[in-house]
Amino acid sequence: MTKLRVTSSDGTSYSGDLLAILDVLKNMTEIFRRAYYSPTSADMRNFVQSVSNLLMEENRDRWEEAQLLGPNIKELFRLVEDFVDVIGLRMKDFHDMYEVTDNLVLSIHKRPVMDQADFNFPMKGWRGMVDWAQNSEDRVSIPRNILSTEKP
Repeated sequence: MTKLRVTSSDGTSYSGDLLAILDVLKNMTEIFRRAYYSPTSADMRNFVQSVSNLLMEENRDRWEEAQLLGPNIKELFRLVEDFVDVIGLRMKDFHDMYEVTDNLVLSIHKRPVMDQADFNFPMKGWRGMVDWAQNSEDRVSIPRNILSTEKP
């Protein structure tokens, strides 16, 4: 994952580079999903940073080319959603993960199903709290009662 983070930070020369990095991230997500491998905090940081690197403005033209080949930015965000799902399943209750990069803020909180508190993002006192989230207008609150607590 460290090599992928470094490779992706150099930017992409072709849309194929971008798609190759996306494929590696998909494969890593599947590896993380398996019971025999538990991702480290460094793996998670490198994953988030690699996604952030793909979102650099310098890659905009490559994303436009990639859309002509089929994959698009929605696929990247589906991958991030899968990653969050996998990491959330591995976490213990009341555990948090919060990563801030230049292009992405990722926050994963695992709470017990019976917890009745609303979800607020970002929460006061988080390390790495950025200036844009200092005002209450910049926060999102999701009432707990609108979410289903039933298992699928």
